[in-house]
Amino acid sequence: MYEKFGRPRRFFPYILVTCGIPVCVLGLICLCGFPVRWSLAHSRNSGHGGNRERIHALPPVMLWAWERPEDLRFIDPRETGVAYLAETINIESPRTRVAGTEPFAVQTRRQPLHIPAGTTLMAVARIEMRAAPDEIDTSLIADAIAHLAEIPGVAGIQIDFDATVSQRDFYAGLLRELRKKIPTEMPLSITALASWCLGDAWLDGLPVDEAVPMLFQMGVDDSDIRWRLAHGEDFRSPVCRESEGLSTDEAAPVFSQEQFRGRRIYFFDRQPWTAAVFHDAAKGVRK
Repeated sequence: MYEKFGRPRRFFPYILVTCGIPVCVLGLICLCGFPVRWSLAHSRNSGHGGNRERIHALPPVMLWAWERPEDLRFIDPRETGVAYLAETINIESPRTRVAGTEPFAVQTRRQPLHIPAGTTLMAVARIEMRAAPDEIDTSLIADAIAHLAEIPGVAGIQIDFDATVSQRDFYAGLLRELRKKIPTEMPLSITALASWCLGDAWLDGLPVDEAVPMLFQMGVDDSDIRWRLAHGEDFRSPVCRESEGLSTDEAAPVFSQEQFRGRRIYFFDRQPWTAAVFHDAAKGVRK
């Protein structure tokens, strides 16, 4: 369900932190169990310097935490971070939405997320689009995403949008607008269809620091992509060579090249994470 607003209201997720420190300090700095409406404190910059270094500084493993209750207190924050769904933006066509309403609605996270103190967080914005690309002002959508950079503890922003060919110019414009509105040092990541990374050049000009190839649920391209990776092909676009996205319920592609070692792994699970599922998945991570 999506809620219509005159302007998108800024609500942020319940992020519950378990801290191994005395209760008196815990009460002062963690505010565990309470929703927080974060203050708007970051300066905004339009530059792009230093972001690749920040991407490289992220943990080698990231867990996607979707819109469901998640208890991730079993992870080691020195090795594993969390990319959590912070909001979903539903973009409606002017021809179908109720007259007088905004062209999009923002659904913010409503499910609790439990993490250890010190966990690196990446705020994910999912875009669902049912409008023609020329019907939407990208600056408005960028504003609705940029505030995620102001959440304390968030080390990066990731956009999850399965853009069609006709939506690519809109998406590129949105990313350029967003890059201007978030701090210079804030890494900007996107998820990417594996086919984008292997056979398409359109990612090369995007102002992003990382495009995560989604190596699961690849549909009709699955066999071809797995064959090409197994026979020595690397991803064509350089931004796709920082990381890879895997699912716990699908076998990871077989890679023939050593350069795939050391890339950041984003793990997806269809069910709420458990320590057992996480450790089973982590066993296969290439060191």
